[in-house]
Amino acid sequence: MNQVNPGSDVAYIPWGLAGDIPVPGDYDGDGKTDIAIWRPSNGIWHVLQSSNWTVSYFKWGRNGDTPVVGDFDGDLRSDYVVVRTDEFAPRYLWLLQGSNFNFGFPLFTFWGTAGDRIVPGDYDGNVKQILPSFDLPTVTGTRSKAMLRML
Repeated sequence: MNQVNPGSDVAYIPWGLAGDIPVPGDYDGDGKTDIAIWRPSNGIWHVLQSSNWTVSYFKWGRNGDTPVVGDFDGDLRSDYVVVRTDEFAPRYLWLLQGSNFNFGFPLFTFWGTAGDRIVPGDYDGNVKQILPSFDLPTVTGTRSKAMLRML
């Protein structure tokens, strides 16, 4: 850190294109946040790994999905997760691919309804994210309620 001129230790790293969605997380497991984007046009995650400054790419999702950052399998690495509005009902389909690919197959579950806010977090303190969604208040002023699902 520059003690003489604080704030001058700033690095500018151009990353992504117009329309890309920032998805920063620790994808390489080094304890530091990696610079990452998800490209909706082709569903590819672009991750600049902080451990070795190499780029990794992973195809997961499609246009119209919402990327979600979190460690859902508890391995201390961010997982590749997208949420998709179900084509047949007003609900969310969560598609999860473990960061270390030890599942051998992707996981999926229906959770929440279209229009809910997606707010991932470790709500029970077990180091894993859980699938949360929050109902939005209606015009009549009903209360918001949280729905949490443990993995």
